[in-house]
Amino acid sequence: MKTSLLKEAKNEQEEKELRQTFVASHFLREKLRDKLRKDIEISQNRCMSSDYDVSNWAYKQAHEMGYQKALSEVISLIFD
Repeated sequence: MKTSLLKEAKNEQEEKELRQTFVASHFLREKLRDKLRKDIEISQNRCMSSDYDVSNWAYKQAHEMGYQKALSEVISLIFD
């Protein structure tokens, strides 16, 4: 569990409950991670099949890369 999640706790009791809930939600977190990884893969495929003739191609690529990074950060929060 990332310590950045624990910083949101207001006191020791909340931190303890957060840790317990995090551990208890392992199955759900695995399913969420799998879904997010599939979304990243779909986004990567969109990047690879992009039409280079489109005038705003660079912006579309930047958007997809930002999307992939954000999903990766969520995965990091729920599993590191």
